[in-house]
Amino acid sequence: MKYSILRRLSFKSILNRKNIYGPYLLAIGFLFSLEYILLSLLNNNYVRENNDNDTLMTLLSMALFFITLMNIIIALYGSRFVSKIRRQEFGLYTVLGMENKHIRYMFLVEYLLCWLITSAISVLFGFGLGKFMFIILNRMMHDTGATFMSYPFDLQTAILTVSILFAIFITIFILDNYRLIRYKPAELLSQANASEREPRVRILITLFGLVTLGLGYYVALTSQGVIQSMLKIFIAVLLVVMGTYCLFVTGSILVLKLLKKNNDYYYQAHHFLTISGMLYRMKANAVSLATIAILCSGIILTLSATVALYSSMQSQINSVLPRQYELAPNNMNQSNDQQTIQDLRSGLNGIKQKKSVTNSLLLQQLSTPASLTSNGTLQRLSKNVRDTTKGRPIYLLVQTVNDFNRLTHKHYQLNDQTVMIGSNLINVSKYKHLGIVNKQYKLKQVDTSILTAKYGIEVISIIVPNQQLLLKTQEHYQSYNMNTKKFVKTPLDINLYFDLKDGQQLTNKQIKTFQTKYGQTITTKKSVQQMEYHLYGGLLFIGMLVSLVLFVITILMLYFKQISEGYADRKNYQIMQQVGLPKELIKKTIHSQIVWLFVLPLIVGLIHVLFATNIMSQLMGIVGITNMHLYFISYVIVGIVFTLLYLIVYLITSSKYYHLINGN
Repeated sequence: MKYSILRRLSFKSILNRKNIYGPYLLAIGFLFSLEYILLSLLNNNYVRENNDNDTLMTLLSMALFFITLMNIIIALYGSRFVSKIRRQEFGLYTVLGMENKHIRYMFLVEYLLCWLITSAISVLFGFGLGKFMFIILNRMMHDTGATFMSYPFDLQTAILTVSILFAIFITIFILDNYRLIRYKPAELLSQANASEREPRVRILITLFGLVTLGLGYYVALTSQGVIQSMLKIFIAVLLVVMGTYCLFVTGSILVLKLLKKNNDYYYQAHHFLTISGMLYRMKANAVSLATIAILCSGIILTLSATVALYSSMQSQINSVLPRQYELAPNNMNQSNDQQTIQDLRSGLNGIKQKKSVTNSLLLQQLSTPASLTSNGTLQRLSKNVRDTTKGRPIYLLVQTVNDFNRLTHKHYQLNDQTVMIGSNLINVSKYKHLGIVNKQYKLKQVDTSILTAKYGIEVISIIVPNQQLLLKTQEHYQSYNMNTKKFVKTPLDINLYFDLKDGQQLTNKQIKTFQTKYGQTITTKKSVQQMEYHLYGGLLFIGMLVSLVLFVITILMLYFKQISEGYADRKNYQIMQQVGLPKELIKKTIHSQIVWLFVLPLIVGLIHVLFATNIMSQLMGIVGITNMHLYFISYVIVGIVFTLLYLIVYLITSSKYYHLINGN
């Protein structure tokens, strides 16, 4: 057979299967355009020169690894689907006299063509979209100096992207050749029409799924504190994933069989068609549906967390730095607190000689490790931090009510028998009294939103009525020095904050001169903002990209599942139409199947997210987010937007399914 004829057959095959190849190639091209964007950002000179630390580059590298892995998996998954649909076609070619070498040549031509199409989409669309993504990334980091010219075409990145695609399609070519050798022509022809045995209900697997899912939810709901949540999050995810797959594979069959036993329900026309069709394919469908449910929950959790993080950034900056400038001693270990205060005031006087200072604020705070017992008593932390017999390890912050009022612009008053308490991650509202330095104090609760957000661990903040109790606390709750093997008094954190009048600013040269002369450190809010925006802006950008990749994968899996169902159901529905089955009944049956194929994974994904809110809220404390109201708002907004987009995909794919079963 002439190879020119085989090439024409290859081109025609792709055109005839455009409803399969079109979405597949577009999805792969789009996913690898994101790959091109990440690679080009890592190699971009502007990104490298304007990021002093490696945080952004580390985030981009992690995202690149994850997205590359997802892209390879979905490319292989899609190729398997395409091969399954075309299996009968290959068997027919063999029966008509083609040898395996002819079919291999057709494979080669088709995949070379697919490689060229996806390479062109990845590089050209990636470069065009990359310019906008480059600007978006820099705007998220509050960098207004970036322009389209700062994002040139990267030939090295283009070659690497095309090479990865080539390796993927060569792998697919090898796998298809293996399938061609493995199956005989008669098997290829019969597999498309092969009937499956009715799946059995596996009670043990169903029970295992219920137990693992319940345990996963229990771990997520009962986790307390950052450290415990970090250790348990992977256990919870593993248990929920196992439970989801088991219940979709076996639990769904159990539900369908129970519905089938209900004669009044089952023998209604549209219920009969839906349950009968889904029952025989549920084993294959269940794995995909479980994967889609997990992807849905992953998208919502990732995006809602990054949105909440970015939205809370300015409040965190204001909490860490309440004024435009912070003056702090260089020697953090000096024990003479009064000398530190004098040195800071002397340094501020030096600044006043050159600038007009206003809103100066000198704050003293004790920051030391301690432990909290179950009955509400603060104790000195044990030498062994893992020893929890004396209570729960926490980080203790103590300051006077006068300093707290000046910092927060409040007017709290405390008597000598009362202290105020607040915590970022610990529920302290259950305590009515607190034991401090061998004495019980009455408690007042303080709004956690006005506490400092710079600590990513369990912190208890105590507001004491006077300086004497602050110094007693400092003397009593000493920290253990691992070098000297002794308990030592923790120096107070003493910082002086101030603003400059009329928009005045300290130049970098003035700051360096001052630091050299007085031996003190000046931190500007502008530098903190720049650092925070670089970190959180990069996180939001990565979160958006990862969510976009997961969403495209979800769409492709849903589309392939609908097309696969359409091809499988087309012959049966055509027979039913020929015997007079009305189209309204067909549409009603389609709707019932869509409930299984679309709504069920979405509902399960939303339930997973709901149960994950506790452990996720604990983990958000790592980056200092204590405003859970903001996180829940982000979760609701992201969940609604995702649901709307998901329903749009439903409308498109259900239309394709309906056209397929009607023979169009």
